[in-house]
Amino acid sequence: MTPEEITAMAKEAGVLPSSPFVGVRPQDQMALVRFAELVAEKAAAQEREACARIAAGQWANVAEKLYGIECAAAIRDRGQKGGV
Repeated sequence: MTPEEITAMAKEAGVLPSSPFVGVRPQDQMALVRFAELVAEKAAAQEREACARIAAGQWANVAEKLYGIECAAAIRDRGQKGGV
């Protein structure tokens, strides 16, 4: 997301004034960008964990379950290696 998109979303959410006459200070825009990054990281981590739980839990036999556990570990590792 671009800083402009983040600013527009913050205005839509009511975090910033939506008036075209009120500007956003650079330090506020940097803080909003960082906040958006943190939200995106948290959402990605939650989605990875949900996918890992599904991969680890839905199998008919032991061989499939072991493969599912491997898949779950690979999904979780994406977050450790900087993946989204």
